[in-house]
Amino acid sequence: MGSNETSTRKLTAIVQLSDETKYEGGDLEFGITDDTGEKNYTAPRTRGSIIIFPSFLSHRVTPIISGKRYSLITWINGDCFV
Repeated sequence: MGSNETSTRKLTAIVQLSDETKYEGGDLEFGITDDTGEKNYTAPRTRGSIIIFPSFLSHRVTPIISGKRYSLITWINGDCFV
């Protein structure tokens, strides 16, 4: 998406489907910047947990070291941000 384009995605929802003991790595992390610098928040890995966050929030999933990680992802759409 270009710098002058906007998204209709408002919220992202991720459901953890895998048992957290069945894989290593694969952490869902959010970059949080405050006055002291950037910090990462790691989302819960408990099977069945759901994480909902603003779609514009910077996030990543760390590389899988072993096993398999399954998740369900969906977006809630709305009018473009102004």
